Amino acid sequence: MRLYSTSTLSVMRPYLGINFRGCEIERLYMKHFELTQWADYVRGVLSPSANELLGAHLSECQECGDVANMLRRVSITATSDRQFEPPRYVVEAAENIFPSREIPVGLRPVMGHLSFDSFAGAMPVGVRSLRPESRHLVYDAGVYSIDLLVDGDHAEKTLTLTGHVVNKNEPGANLGPVRAIALSSQRVVASAMANDLGEFSLTSAYRRNLRLLVPLEAAGECLELSLKSPKVSS
Repeated sequence: MRLYSTSTLSVMRPYLGINFRGCEIERLYMKHFELTQWADYVRGVLSPSANELLGAHLSECQECGDVANMLRRVSITATSDRQFEPPRYVVEAAENIFPSREIPVGLRPVMGHLSFDSFAGAMPVGVRSLRPESRHLVYDAGVYSIDLLVDGDHAEKTLTLTGHVVNKNEPGANLGPVRAIALSSQRVVASAMANDLGEFSLTSAYRRNLRLLVPLEAAGECLELSLKSPKVSS
């Protein structure tokens, strides 16, 4: 049994099961520390007195020594992983776990109807040839037209949507601040601001039931396009 001075016990009180009166020290039973305390110990963020106390405990407790060694290896691995940049689609998938506040509310929905699909047949006059992974889509949504180019990257498992929103009645009109939002199962997976001409580009991981929202707050409307096996309107 190890004996400690009264001053040492005052420091150890939060960490140990202590029972003593004045300077008379009764039995002292050292208990195991919490996992969070060992995590702080191996990361070197404890106070000097607490660090000394846990270090002394390690010299007597093999069980806690095993825990500390395991956490030390975890800390070293986590620190070394900081030099690696995860793929974009992995980051987006992680962000997709949490609800987003970007989904617009209070705007009148306007469904877009597909009027052209480059995969449906021959390209019209004036449309340039596309890369094999590219798909050209044109939607009509009320008085608006949305020209969309979909590029797939099979290696990165991503889709890049490059689009242009225009008011068919006023082609040169400024639509105000416009954000294009890619949704999957009511979760935002990517978004981008359009420039003054209504042009935007965003990249998302492959998703099922992918939709594109284009909120037009100045007009009080929100354009909605379905990218799930779209069919050309007759």
